[in-house]
Amino acid sequence: MSPTPVPMPPPYVFNADS
Repeated sequence: MSPTPVPMPPPYVFNADS
């Protein structure tokens, strides 16, 4: 039996270009 799919967290705002 496969583990329960973990819901992805909200899109965090990370500016790598900044």
